[in-house]
Amino acid sequence: MERLTAKKKLSVVKLYLSGLSYDDIAAKSGVSKGTVANVVADLKAGMIPEAADVGEYIELLRELSFDLKRSELSPGQCAVGLILLKQISECGLDPADISRWPMILKSVRNEDDINEFVRLVYSIQQVQQRSGLSLEDLDNKVQELEKKAADLEPLSDKLEDNKKQLAELTRQ
Repeated sequence: MERLTAKKKLSVVKLYLSGLSYDDIAAKSGVSKGTVANVVADLKAGMIPEAADVGEYIELLRELSFDLKRSELSPGQCAVGLILLKQISECGLDPADISRWPMILKSVRNEDDINEFVRLVYSIQQVQQRSGLSLEDLDNKVQELEKKAADLEPLSDKLEDNKKQLAELTRQ
């Protein structure tokens, strides 16, 4: 392994934990890919004194970093998401029913957005309590009603035409 300063090793560790590939780390830190691999191995083995306490969390942190990158979420958005998750759970809703978390988190920018979102969650909870339906069942019911409305639209148009004809006949 190339002789590295503690500062250079910590730079490699930081880049590794941010979810970069070994090639990207090597390019950004100015060391070889093999050196990156050795530093990471030392890190995982707890042989870097400056980072000894984090040895058991290294892979978890890296996986979290990958997940954040894949979701295109900032740590701040994730923190807001955790607050929302807690509030949703307190409402008695199952967070697993919400499949669009990344989209929701990106739309929440400030406390007003959080308050609006929580208000909507409470409204959903009230509908669930009144109807006795789960979120999935409510969604299915809405889709069913939308289909029925689409099926009735031609009849509604025909009714309007008949009303116009009746008005014309009455006028005559």
